[in-house]
This record gives sequence, C-alpha cells and structure tokens, in this order.
Amino acid sequence: MITAPTQGHVGGFSGLDRTARTVMLPDVELSGTTWRTTALDQAEHGAAIARLLAGSVLDIAGFRLEVVAPESGAPGDVPGAGYLGLRVVAPDGRTFCDISDLDLDAQTVAAARLRGPCTYLLLPAGGASVLSPELQRAAGDPALIASRGPGRIAAGFPPTVLRTDQEGTITVPL
Repeated sequence: MITAPTQGHVGGFSGLDRTARTVMLPDVELSGTTWRTTALDQAEHGAAIARLLAGSVLDIAGFRLEVVAPESGAPGDVPGAGYLGLRVVAPDGRTFCDISDLDLDAQTVAAARLRGPCTYLLLPAGGASVLSPELQRAAGDPALIASRGPGRIAAGFPPTVLRTDQEGTITVPL
C-alpha cells in the first residue's frame, strides 16, 4: 500500500523479502519518482498495480479496507490533496483509520466517506496539524496515534495521544 509519494510511505517495500502480489496506490497523477520506482520494481517481479479512489472497498485477509480518499480528479501534485485515506475494519468490528496524509480539505471530504467511527485514528502530519471538524465528528472518539519524530503536537490534542516519538512502535489490537 503506497498512501503518498514520499520515501516514508514506500520505504516498507524495500524491507520485504518477497514480492507483493498487489501494489495499491491512489488513482491520481502523483508527483515524484520514489513511489513510481517502488511500484515498477514490484511490477517487474510480478505484482499487479491497483489504483484506488474513494468509495473503493476491498476484502483482504479477513479485513475490510474502505478507501475514503482521494476523490476522482484530486490533484496528485498538491501535498495531501490526492493521497490515500483508509478505514480498515477488523473481523471483530474494531477499526483503524489512516488519514495521516490528507490535508484539511481532503479530510473534510473523506469525513463524508467514513462508513462508521474509528477505533484508532492515525493523525495527519504526525499530529502537527489539527483534524478537520467534520472528520473529528465522523471519527467518533478514537484512540489517537501520532507517528512522528521528537517534537510538539498541535494544540488541542489530549495528552493521551499515542506517540511514536515517546513509545516507539505502536501496535493496535485488530
């Protein structure tokens, strides 16, 4: 899954000891070459490429992946506007929402696509920016996660935010 075109969003593929069966990425014209190089490398080794838009639903290994962003025609060259947003539903009903790559406008649009609340929500920009009010309402009362290096998170987030700069890898029980 490539959610955005930068190294932090494609680097996991380099650590795989096998080829992915399918590489999923947003169906927009992404800028840059990092994502393209990674996707093409996987395709050369037999992986299929799946381009995703908001409204797509996939069932993978017992999990339901609901794509909440990007919308068709979203600009892929504007950071946060055309990136992938997901709501993952576990078999027991718990959910993980990854909107970490979406800007405020994309969050607002994605909020209308959420088919239910989020048990866990990965904050945008590592918690450095606030959530759109619409997304905050649609997500319910999730456990908040900030994937970030050392530093401050945006004002308004409670001290209960799980932070990778304080806790290391955060595993959510799905």
